Amino acid sequence: MKVKKNIFAKIDHRLHNLFKENFPSIKFFKQNEQIDKNSYEKYISIGSLSKFYRKHTNDYMNSEFKQYSFNQNFPEIYRQQIRKLPNLKIGLSWHTFAPKNSEKRSLNPSQVSRILSINNNSFINLQYGEVSNSITEINQLSKNKLFTISNLDLTSDIDNVINVINNCDLIITIDNTLAHLASSIGKNVWILLPYSADARWMENITCSLNYQNTILIRQDQSCTWENVIKIIELALSKEKL
Repeated sequence: MKVKKNIFAKIDHRLHNLFKENFPSIKFFKQNEQIDKNSYEKYISIGSLSKFYRKHTNDYMNSEFKQYSFNQNFPEIYRQQIRKLPNLKIGLSWHTFAPKNSEKRSLNPSQVSRILSINNNSFINLQYGEVSNSITEINQLSKNKLFTISNLDLTSDIDNVINVINNCDLIITIDNTLAHLASSIGKNVWILLPYSADARWMENITCSLNYQNTILIRQDQSCTWENVIKIIELALSKEKL
């Protein structure tokens, strides 16, 4: 397929720096910016590009693009907080605010606390959105407290969230924004999926077509998180990645 030289893309403003860094030949606009209709001839939703570039599973395997690069100018105020944490540093996200299936895809505080209680690893809060009540409940249920980085906006400051992810040994997350963000920069990611997961994760596989370093941990037919938590417990009890 021939690619036109003049390509514009409108994206979420929080991802502007990341996309601009990785695709310098494309002119990116933030969501609230207007593009002159006379400056382009055709348009397409980004999600619809897959039907042209990912027609077969081999197209994923043979892609030249492996992961995003990013600005690693990480403020020392954040770096120091992570550096002092003992043992494995594991980033954790457990909730989605998706209006249709949030309950099915999310873990409750009790389930999160069970993951935190495995050995003495350091779990770093990477859950975006207003979840302060949930964090309070999680920490009340677990002796191993969830660590939250001070003064970091996990919802809006994507550039520094990426650097936190990069400073973790492992990311454990449900199917939400963090799953894609962490996987796209090549980190080791375990994505926890409901029994009936989104089509992008396919079926009956533990690897991701989109992300090479990502492991998919799926609910069994019980449609609960019990078997998923047990798999995590077994894997983390070995203290090896």
